[in-house]
Amino acid sequence: MTFRFGFLLLLLVMTGACSKKKVLGSIGFDQGPPPGSDAGPWWQAVMNESSGVPFGMSPSRFVAPKAVAKASDGRYFVADSGRNRIAVFTSSGAFSQSFGTLGSTDGLLNAPVAVAIESSGNILVADAGNLRIQRFSSSGLYVSQFGSSGTADGQFQSMSALAVEPSGTILVVDRTLHRVQRFTPAGLFLAQFDTSVAGDANVSAPVSIAVEASGTILISDTANNRVKRFSSAGVYENGFGSGGTAQGQFSAVNQVAVDSDGNIVVSDTGYQRVMRFTAAGEYISGFGVEGNQVGQFMSPAGVMLDSGGDIVVVDSQNARIQRFHAPPNIFEYAAGKIGVAQAALGQLASPYGIVVDSIGRIIVADTYNHRVQRFSSTGSLINSFGSFGSTEGKFRFPGAVAIEANGNILVADIFNHRIQRFSPNGDFISAWGSQGSAPGQLNTPRGIAIEPAGTILVSDSLNHRIVRFSATGSFITSFGTLGSAPGQLSGPRGIAVEVTGTILVVDAGNNRVQRLSSSGAFIAQFGGSGNGNGQFSGPYGLALEYSGGAFSPNILIADSGNNRIQRFSNGGVYLGQIGSVGEPIGKLKSPFSVVVESTGNILVGDTLNNRIQRFSPSGTPLISP
Repeated sequence: MTFRFGFLLLLLVMTGACSKKKVLGSIGFDQGPPPGSDAGPWWQAVMNESSGVPFGMSPSRFVAPKAVAKASDGRYFVADSGRNRIAVFTSSGAFSQSFGTLGSTDGLLNAPVAVAIESSGNILVADAGNLRIQRFSSSGLYVSQFGSSGTADGQFQSMSALAVEPSGTILVVDRTLHRVQRFTPAGLFLAQFDTSVAGDANVSAPVSIAVEASGTILISDTANNRVKRFSSAGVYENGFGSGGTAQGQFSAVNQVAVDSDGNIVVSDTGYQRVMRFTAAGEYISGFGVEGNQVGQFMSPAGVMLDSGGDIVVVDSQNARIQRFHAPPNIFEYAAGKIGVAQAALGQLASPYGIVVDSIGRIIVADTYNHRVQRFSSTGSLINSFGSFGSTEGKFRFPGAVAIEANGNILVADIFNHRIQRFSPNGDFISAWGSQGSAPGQLNTPRGIAIEPAGTILVSDSLNHRIVRFSATGSFITSFGTLGSAPGQLSGPRGIAVEVTGTILVVDAGNNRVQRLSSSGAFIAQFGGSGNGNGQFSGPYGLALEYSGGAFSPNILIADSGNNRIQRFSNGGVYLGQIGSVGEPIGKLKSPFSVVVESTGNILVGDTLNNRIQRFSPSGTPLISP
């Protein structure tokens, strides 16, 4: 499948595509908001991929929007397909104007499906119902058009995507004819490549197109649930994806876009979600479920990468636009954090567990990337091990991590319901545990601690008990039952062993910390439900802080639901806290883990901010080690 003529580079796409340009529109010229709409901004706020903050439009504003593009002056152009128009918003999101009405004469539109903005500022609209491309000035005045109904060169049967190359040539995808055509800026046909051929190059019902920095082309192979890459000359190179609902699979590929790091963002209309992949097609993360609440989708169509890496999604059947914050852009130890919410080495996605080895190296359970990563004390990546799966050395959501005296690493493999042991460098050694409630079995283990004798304690969360294993993984005993009485447990998580051999357990479901004897007998407790000093909401991890002496360490608790770390005396008296909810350095979002370094500094697994933060003992975010 090669171009009969020409050189290819591209930019945009149909119903919301590549980088920063994509719009569906209508024409005419209509000042002010559409009838029945509010006059407020087109979004209410911004939504984060991980936690969710609103950013939607009044449903009365749009009817079946298909795409959005952003001009160089910061204005957004929304293809409001059902209203046969383009709606224009300022860079701050305030409605500015609209242009286009239903019709077939010059400047009128019929169900526009894609838009691109030329370097001159002119707007190209894929006028699908009229099977033509129309050009408008940046103010919405009709300029020119090209194309007609048919199957000959330069004609269309079902336009689905539009892109402008850096050279100014125009690419149009025809879904029914399974082809891409290139035109001069004046609309003269130059070349095409046919994707209906047999083999890997076959693309069935393509609906979007995006160009990568190298000039290679991404096309959504919608009917085959894949994204395929072609050279600029139209030669097939590779592809990724398959049909299904698992991570990285598609139910109905819609739009494709490329971010500034080369990652690929895909909207999956069938499964109502948006997913991000590496340039090689490896799954990084995804968000969205079916519904009409904030962060939910009904037929996500266009996707566009906005400034700062934000992802703008055209939520078509919900008749709104939603914007999602991209995670922090890159590894920045200088800002006091390790990693970001992506899958490249050194980056993190919802880290659950942290531990520090004897020479200060930091081991992180990179939970949603299904791997463990090792960093130097200054945050430089050493190595990474593990991937998604259930065989030896693979993980299904690794959680707690612990270091044995010989340096071996223990990992709570949460949804494989087992503990795995690795060498200090990450080589698999052994594993034990299986799902169940019998002696030696586990159900979502979420905490690990190593006793002075080398025996291993595991918080067997959904069995509501603590299980003790020998150093070789043989079952010894267990204690705890479901309940709220002293000594009973509800979803235990973090666990630690004191110098005296007593055991501290984060009893998450009861929002308390319990101290038990080495045999599991109740000794004391502190905490309670709430957001006041000394109270908890979904506590997770804990750490011992030995500044008060080996036999009376302070206790640090990752109070996840309250977005803070709380410090208590060894007797459970509240002493203070670190952090509050937010994204800036020093703020936290659902911290799951906390550990104290030999320097006394505190490392926090800032889980929903997808990073590790370092604080001084007093709680000051540290810029350097």
